[in-house]
Amino acid sequence: MLQPTSGVLVCGMRLPVGEARRVLVEDVLKHLRDCRGRGVPATEASAGGALGVGLDRVAKLVPDLVDAGLVERRGECLELTEAGDSYALSVIRAHRLYETYLANRTGTPGDEWHRRAEVEEHRLSRAAQDRLADSLGNPRFDPHGDPIPTRGGEVVGQAGRPLTGFGVGEDLVVTHLEDEPEAVFAEIARLGLAPGMRLRVVERGGGRLSVEAEGLRQEISLAAAERVHAVPSSVGGVPLGQRRLSAMGVGEAVRVLGISPACRGSERTRLLDLGIVPGSVVEAAFSGPLGDPTAYRVRGTMVGLRREQAEQIFVEKV
Repeated sequence: MLQPTSGVLVCGMRLPVGEARRVLVEDVLKHLRDCRGRGVPATEASAGGALGVGLDRVAKLVPDLVDAGLVERRGECLELTEAGDSYALSVIRAHRLYETYLANRTGTPGDEWHRRAEVEEHRLSRAAQDRLADSLGNPRFDPHGDPIPTRGGEVVGQAGRPLTGFGVGEDLVVTHLEDEPEAVFAEIARLGLAPGMRLRVVERGGGRLSVEAEGLRQEISLAAAERVHAVPSSVGGVPLGQRRLSAMGVGEAVRVLGISPACRGSERTRLLDLGIVPGSVVEAAFSGPLGDPTAYRVRGTMVGLRREQAEQIFVEKV
């Protein structure tokens, strides 16, 4: 049952025969759970197409999944058993924990988290997942806002609806970012959006939305906006007077309100170590010859910050 067979190419990865088969098993189970969550039927054809391995390979695998008690047939449709659902959740937990690790503990760019986690999710045992979760403080959500299954298999609900479903002038809080397809998520990552960020829909038209994200106005395509989920803000949106540190002029003094949720890992730690914490007063002392970087006086110490770093810091006038 579920013994190695021919075939070593799975989702673009060339693997030893036995490992390739296990990875394909886990990817099929994940696909079935994803279909159930979206309320669409899962079939051998849908799995083969979604995973890029073809109908024949999935069709040969399914009888073994049924014999193993992981999958049930309902006509042409495939459904997870309780054991199959538990297995799929374990793989999903590994993926989301590893993305959280990359976001919080490394300098890996956000558009690489999903791709790397797609590999590591097949390597983390349940014991390794538990150790990683403990080291991260047992987070409830990954950096995209997806709930991380607990070690007991519980999954909290997910709030929010796409940005395209909100009207102009509504104040919102980002709750979730869909990380696929990769090209669309790359646009979201470039805009610096992240769960927990406050924004306001300013204008729509021409196939795009104009939003003000934590005081910075940006344009986002409708395809990307459809994959950014949010809920109405209970705090009235972006506070009056909030700005980005990058917008202040030389000689101007401001008070730090916080650091963007999109700033993670070593970059966030460095800013905190420099004294960029809520309540700190920051003064722009002088800029470089080309206007970047800028030297700031923070708690009696001079620090240099690039513009992209200063854009991650929210401030208000003293």
